[in-house]
Amino acid sequence: NCGDEIVNNITYFVSPEFPGLTSKNQTCSVKVKKIASDISQIRLDFVHFNLGQPNRQTGICDTDVFYMTGGQGRSMSICGQNSGQHVYFEVDNNSDTIELIMNLTAPNLFRLWEVRISQIEFGIRVPAGCSQFFQGKSGIIQTMNFAINGRHLANQDYNICVRSEENTCSIVYEPCDDNSFKIGPSVLGGEGGGILSDSAGSGAGPLPLSDSMRATSRECNDRVIMPC
Repeated sequence: NCGDEIVNNITYFVSPEFPGLTSKNQTCSVKVKKIASDISQIRLDFVHFNLGQPNRQTGICDTDVFYMTGGQGRSMSICGQNSGQHVYFEVDNNSDTIELIMNLTAPNLFRLWEVRISQIEFGIRVPAGCSQFFQGKSGIIQTMNFAINGRHLANQDYNICVRSEENTCSIVYEPCDDNSFKIGPSVLGGEGGGILSDSAGSGAGPLPLSDSMRATSRECNDRVIMPC
């Protein structure tokens, strides 16, 4: 319930009126305290997560927003549709407390959430710095708010890790379809800086750049970095 302090493992933070929908504008939060000194991480599984969409122009969650504070990991703010997603938070310090906050201000909107909270012992923790961790020989990695009518959330900066499976030596990433990998366009550096076409970074093939544009350095405001 809103305002509770969680001191047990495998606990659920659910919306008021759950499993029904809630339309009341409010701030609902819970605090998660470590149950033992060897708890190293908190894992949040978004079993159900349906809040208001971000600003259509900026991608910022400026009405409904769920954010997490405390611990030693990066704070993260998300909104929209995130059922099935998960995140990890580092809590190595004995006094670390994670606070989960739902701030709901979007008018005339029905919401629903169910967040499973798990406390992870040091011996079974995922690698440090991994906000998400995937295992298995195949799977799907999606951005937050990946939905038919969803918009990519602004100001997201986190690491997604994939475990190396036994008897494997490489990994292949590929879009699920022609429209499943799009990020912000490149920004031209140097003189005459500006924005390239909207297809930049979409995986849609080489850009039709002029000779002068090819000679100009490019920087990406949005980027996906894959080690090799």
